[in-house]
Amino acid sequence: MRMTILATLALALCGATQVMAQTPAPVPATAPAAADGFPADAQPLAPDALGERLRGKVFQVALADGGWWRLEYRDKQWYINTNRGFSDDGPWHVEGSNLCSEGRRIKAACYPMRLAGGVLLMKRDNGEVVKFEPR
Repeated sequence: MRMTILATLALALCGATQVMAQTPAPVPATAPAAADGFPADAQPLAPDALGERLRGKVFQVALADGGWWRLEYRDKQWYINTNRGFSDDGPWHVEGSNLCSEGRRIKAACYPMRLAGGVLLMKRDNGEVVKFEPR
């Protein structure tokens, strides 16, 4: 009787292994990242097109650590407010497909921007790619 139970268990485990081996791998929910960290379908914008998508707009940006930013881009001035109580403002401009900005407290920097599925994406200096969600 003991041998029958062990034999049955062994056969069941072998069968389960075969079923598991035949189960397909899950399909990723998002497009795979390209070498630059952006989704593979993300495209750079011409400077005028990028400026047009930013100027006069307000965006909400969700961060991977749970924080968020509220960004507002006026003609030549930008404003940031965060959920952590930080705020700043300063001039901004576009260089190629990069968004360049400077604040009173934030040093000047340029960030790569792309467009994917109608949504602006920005690569932060820490490598995180974030979405600019219109408000």
